[in-house]
Amino acid sequence: MTVQTDRLQPAAPVGPDAASRATAVLASPGTRARIRPASERLARTLFAGLGVTALCFGALSADSFFHHIWSPAPELATAAWLVFFAVPILVGISSFWAPLRVLRGFAIGQSVFFFLIIGFWLVFRAEPLPAGADIPWVISYTAGPTMAIAVIAADRVAWVHMAGVCLASGLLRSATSADPNPALVGVQDGLYALLALTVFVGLFTVTRQRAASVDAAEVVANADVAAAAARVARTRERLTIDALVHDGVISTLLMAGHGRVPTRVLSRHAADTLIRLDALRAPVPGRPVSGAELEHRLERLTAELAPDATVRSNLDGDLEVPAVAANALLGAVGEALRNSEAAADGAGIVSSVVRTVIVQARAGGIRVEVLDDGVGFDLSAVPPERLGISESIIGRMQRVAGGSAAVRSWPGAGTEVVVSWTP
Repeated sequence: MTVQTDRLQPAAPVGPDAASRATAVLASPGTRARIRPASERLARTLFAGLGVTALCFGALSADSFFHHIWSPAPELATAAWLVFFAVPILVGISSFWAPLRVLRGFAIGQSVFFFLIIGFWLVFRAEPLPAGADIPWVISYTAGPTMAIAVIAADRVAWVHMAGVCLASGLLRSATSADPNPALVGVQDGLYALLALTVFVGLFTVTRQRAASVDAAEVVANADVAAAAARVARTRERLTIDALVHDGVISTLLMAGHGRVPTRVLSRHAADTLIRLDALRAPVPGRPVSGAELEHRLERLTAELAPDATVRSNLDGDLEVPAVAANALLGAVGEALRNSEAAADGAGIVSSVVRTVIVQARAGGIRVEVLDDGVGFDLSAVPPERLGISESIIGRMQRVAGGSAAVRSWPGAGTEVVVSWTP
């Protein structure tokens, strides 16, 4: 029977606050900056559309403007016409990169400028315009300031503002109409503007509400993802601690109890365990381990745990293995050797067990096989609470990016443990 694991993703950092760090990553300012809320994306898209409409209506109103140009100050009139249409065009051009507060300021400025022009016209030019050209150019683009405010303001403010725009448009139309009944023309013009703008403001407000709903759902989803990430981090931390306790603490106590391990080896093993326990409180990334150094460590580990084992290696001198992967490989190999020493002879049934450790460079990484021809065992019969295989070998390699592990054994046919790391 074979237990095989595929390459998995990198493990979360181990430590008492690993879950908090996992949650903080999802809520970090950098993450929020990369993903704009739906309401902001909608506002920027609408601002871009307003820029296009301003360009079109500005071109269409040019002929009307030249008929209505204010003769006492034509330069001032030209500046007013240019600013009125240039502001939304500028907003449209900068809609996808300018800060949203700047775009809001331009939108408010456009609305204020619209009412200033209307007021100026009513005060200084409240007289009929030439027949056939009696529609002031400023009210040819009432949709511009109305839509700009609808994008940024609350629904009630948008509706009130729209009513004000329609009222101002109707008043100006009645004051400048060449029709015999200018008041009726003004009322008709105001109602027409009200009918058209109501449709657009309604669409804008409903769309903004849907975008706000999407943002609210996204907040809930992010909270769920953060909670799931925290649970995964806590689970990985617990499994790492379980494996360390099994490999370090319990193994040290067993070696001391058996009395068959030299004192210097037992002392080094206990010291290494204490260092790894201390590292849980403040993990520090270690330097990469060269192929030669890793080969030396594996030989020393084998000599300490299984002195009769044979080590065969062909590691490339240029190989570099990350510290976390090297530590996982050494831990998994050590557990495999301890298990072989403890169980391969079947409590004396097999008098001489041949153990071999094969170290190979493979696909830019490393592959280590721990083989013995002992009594073997049935993997399906191993209780799940036994951590030697599930956590100290397979689980340990699963928690390393690029790590994999396989344990194969059959009763009477020996055991094969294969651990590997690929960059």
